[in-house]
Amino acid sequence: MSKFYLLIKTVFRSMLIQGSMNFERMHNLGIIYILLPALKVIYKDEEKLKEVVKGHLEFYNCHPYMSSFVLGTVIKLEEKRQRGELPNGNFISQVKTGMMGPLAAMGDLFFWRTLRPIAAVIAVTFALNGYLYAPLVFLVLYNIPHICIRVAGVFLGYKEDVKIIKKIQSFNVNNIVKVFGAIGIFFSAVLFANILHWDIVTIPNIYYFAILFFALFLLKRGIKVLNIFAIFMVITFIFQLIKG
Repeated sequence: MSKFYLLIKTVFRSMLIQGSMNFERMHNLGIIYILLPALKVIYKDEEKLKEVVKGHLEFYNCHPYMSSFVLGTVIKLEEKRQRGELPNGNFISQVKTGMMGPLAAMGDLFFWRTLRPIAAVIAVTFALNGYLYAPLVFLVLYNIPHICIRVAGVFLGYKEDVKIIKKIQSFNVNNIVKVFGAIGIFFSAVLFANILHWDIVTIPNIYYFAILFFALFLLKRGIKVLNIFAIFMVITFIFQLIKG
């Protein structure tokens, strides 16, 4: 089995990481299911394979998409363990634990709190303007980044080994969140104009620029994207009530 095929299989299996989620050890069974084909290739001895699989029954909880970086890294480390190149027997467990927290925080911030609501706002904007493919807009905008992260994470994790940890730590996800937030807020301005039944053609451009600059000001002050959406929604409903 080629390495490329094995990593692609890992990517596809990672889609089911939450399939056996449990309250005691969270994603541990999902991790074993994903890694099992690779572990069978690495460990030919059945007893050793059982020992390694048992070790991965430990607690594991991370963002399901960002876990791809952990998966690729673990496969590479398991190859090193099989060759006797790791400093100690608990090294892989320590790496998994060290990567879980930062990756979970990044995934929650970008996917749950930023990309998902922004994709929804853009899709609803299309829907209110009568486009039947609006649901597809949401699916495309949300799933292309998440699938790219799943694929890139497995391959980069395998290629970079533990060096991926430093690269993740140096990555500033807040800058990307601000860019995506500005895009989403612009579409939210169009969405709120639709809710108020304003003719978008007749709305001066200053309206959109005012919304955008106000939103960027709030982002600069550290207010989260979802909170900004909530603020604009409240303002919209106030205008709606005033309008009668």
